[in-house]
Amino acid sequence: MLIEKNFAEKRDFIRMQINSPAILNHDGVEYKGICRDLSSTGMLIEINHNFEVGIELKVSFAPRSEAQPAFNAVAEVLRSDINSEESTEEIKSYILALSIKQII
Repeated sequence: MLIEKNFAEKRDFIRMQINSPAILNHDGVEYKGICRDLSSTGMLIEINHNFEVGIELKVSFAPRSEAQPAFNAVAEVLRSDINSEESTEEIKSYILALSIKQII
């Protein structure tokens, strides 16, 4: 049986919108952000810190229910864009596209 994709999302893996607080760790420094969406191969994080493309980060966030385990992964920054909707002159907000390299 062939299943046809009849939705606007044309990626290989569907992204789930989760909007969960996330902690990114780089070189022992923790940064707080929001994981906006998650798929089996990547995630989109909103954060007030810019990271260069190619940097590896440890990412963790707790699920909304105690019945689910916490999510911990190593991810690589694929893209970092200024979030023009949330940025001000004083505080810049960034959208990071991350590729999941390893679930830990």
